[in-house]
Amino acid sequence: MKIVSRRKFFDKSIKFLASLGLISISSPIMANTGIDEKTFIHHVFFWLKDAENPEVRKKFEDAVHELVTIETIRIKHIGTPASTRREIVDSTYTYSLMLTFKDKADHDSYQSHPVHDKFRTYKDLWSKLVIYDSVDI
Repeated sequence: MKIVSRRKFFDKSIKFLASLGLISISSPIMANTGIDEKTFIHHVFFWLKDAENPEVRKKFEDAVHELVTIETIRIKHIGTPASTRREIVDSTYTYSLMLTFKDKADHDSYQSHPVHDKFRTYKDLWSKLVIYDSVDI
C-alpha cells in the first residue's frame, strides 16, 4: 500500500471536493493547494428542437462528447435535467454542459478550437441555447 503524506492527502481531497462543487475554490481553505483562484466556468443549456427523437439525441450526444475532448477543458459534465421538481428549478432544457477551465485564456482557446467550430455546425439541432460564464470572486 502506498503511503501518502497528510498534506498531499489534504490537497487532493480539497481539489476533489472543489471539483464536485462542495466547497468554493476561492474559499480560504484553498489557499495553498495550487488551484488557480480564477477558474473559469462555462455552463451551457440546450433546448433541442426534436428532443423526443432518439436519432436527434444521439447525434447531439455524439457531437457533445467529441466537443469535450478539447485539451484546455479541466472538468466536464454533460447532463440532463434532474428529477428535482420545485417552482424555482428550471428543468425545461434538454441537455446541460458544464466545463471548467484554468482561466479565461484557456476558455478563449476552447472557443476558437476547430472541434468547437465543428460543434457549432450542429446548431440546427437546438431551438434555444443559454450560456452562463462565471469566475471565482
